[in-house]
Amino acid sequence: MNKFILKLVVLSLLSGLMLQVNAEQSEQNTKLKQAINYRKTGNYQKALDVLSLLRSDNFVHKRINIELALNYIKLHQYQDAEQVIQHLQSLSLSQKESETIKKITRLLEKKLNQTLSVHNFSLDLGAGFGIDQSKNSYTVYLYDEFQYQEEYWFDEGSNADLAVDADYDYVEYYETDEYWDRERVSEQSEVSYQRYFVNGNYRYRPDYSIKLFGYPTLFTFDNDLTIDNRHYNQESNSQHTNYQLDSSLYLLQIDRWLFELNLQASNYQRSSQHVLQKTRGRLALTVPFGPAKVKLAVDRQNNDYHKLLQAHDAGVTTPWIELSYRVASQFRLITGFKYRKQKADDAFNSYDNRQLYLGGYYLPSSTFSAYLLYRRDHLHYVIDDLALVNWAKEDKRSLAFGLGYQILPNLTLSLNADIGDKQIELGFGDDDWRRVEASIMYRF
Repeated sequence: MNKFILKLVVLSLLSGLMLQVNAEQSEQNTKLKQAINYRKTGNYQKALDVLSLLRSDNFVHKRINIELALNYIKLHQYQDAEQVIQHLQSLSLSQKESETIKKITRLLEKKLNQTLSVHNFSLDLGAGFGIDQSKNSYTVYLYDEFQYQEEYWFDEGSNADLAVDADYDYVEYYETDEYWDRERVSEQSEVSYQRYFVNGNYRYRPDYSIKLFGYPTLFTFDNDLTIDNRHYNQESNSQHTNYQLDSSLYLLQIDRWLFELNLQASNYQRSSQHVLQKTRGRLALTVPFGPAKVKLAVDRQNNDYHKLLQAHDAGVTTPWIELSYRVASQFRLITGFKYRKQKADDAFNSYDNRQLYLGGYYLPSSTFSAYLLYRRDHLHYVIDDLALVNWAKEDKRSLAFGLGYQILPNLTLSLNADIGDKQIELGFGDDDWRRVEASIMYRF
């Protein structure tokens, strides 16, 4: 009797489980058919939204991945399409499925050949207008009363006598705690500026892959030369110009890793006078984990200032880690941590800084983009002896956001802003800043 009851219970559980599985499969098939209809009617972004959710639960489902690749190609997201196709090729496929994927691959190659050449040149010209606002608060000491020992008062002519004659009592000045106080003083400033920039880019991407560690590897050589000039509308009528050369070598194994070697050199000038030269090298490795990516990197930078500012010359080492996660096809979250260690020629300018940042990127279409980024810095000077300097630690917070809209195939409008504050330990000061800039850029 007990065995019979046990069998009934087991059969009931199995029946319920089968019904649940069938219901989930039916719901999945319904959503997949909906995504296919979206694609056929040209609603590619809606199709991606549905397929991305389905793929998160069914990563090896072939039809879901095939539909994803087709929609990525329709939206010109060719790198995402490459990753999906590479994933499909790693699965066990029937002959018919293999033929379907070959057709999709040929379609992607045709699209890539239309948009990407081995040698690619571009030139960007842009102009912008911005406003910088700042507010600085600091502490001053107020003295209400002076007390003197007036046994002997002397004029300027008697200083020499005081230096050699110990019989005279000298003037002594001191203050007591009863007669001083501290008061916070604030200074505000606002200055507008015009910005003009030109950027030339050369990219070399061969139409073949190489074998590295037994896997096909794509590589790209990318170079940028930028000249950025800012003209500030103030009494000094100052101009700031930055000349920057940036070169990167990328090695990509689809769905495995991306390696980056980057070299950058910058020269900063103010009113045609050299101020600072920076050189930086970077090694970075990005590894995907489904919809997430982890990036490990280290930067090494040298700052060389004009001879009058050589006390600020420094070497800077910055290891950092970043995690990004694709919430949906059009939205990505990022978070990261950087540890910056600056060793200056003058120890007074040496410090370490810990930065935590969190943000998101929104790309609903190929013509519109938006980002929001929050940063928090905790800076600690190597010298924090209050007998020598009036600072020890600083905390900085900032919120940056931006919008970009491509109104014509080669014409883009942008709006960027950065709002932040800095607090120095022990009440020695606070700094607040705001920058808003609107710009327009044309690509030739």
